[in-house]
Amino acid sequence: MLEVERELARVRGEIERLTGRMNYLKQSIEMSTISVDIDEPAPFFEGWGIADSFKQAVNGFIQTINALVIFTGYILPIITYIAIAILIWIGLKEKVVPRFFRKQ
Repeated sequence: MLEVERELARVRGEIERLTGRMNYLKQSIEMSTISVDIDEPAPFFEGWGIADSFKQAVNGFIQTINALVIFTGYILPIITYIAIAILIWIGLKEKVVPRFFRKQ
């Protein structure tokens, strides 16, 4: 009889442990979120007519000019810093270096 009660207690403990684990997993599933965004790519050709081709050409030209302006905005400060560094180097080279090599 005692052995049966011990086995029942063990089985009840196992059931409670599994029930607790199951509740934890349910809460974890409820807290998880999955987001999926699906976009269809735009068609490469909008139309086959001359007007559509001209519109695409103008649009491509505008995008190219836009890219060049952005590139210039990024590169201009870098070129400015490099030019300042070169001017400082030339100034130091002409004023400081000759002092060390003067004949007295």
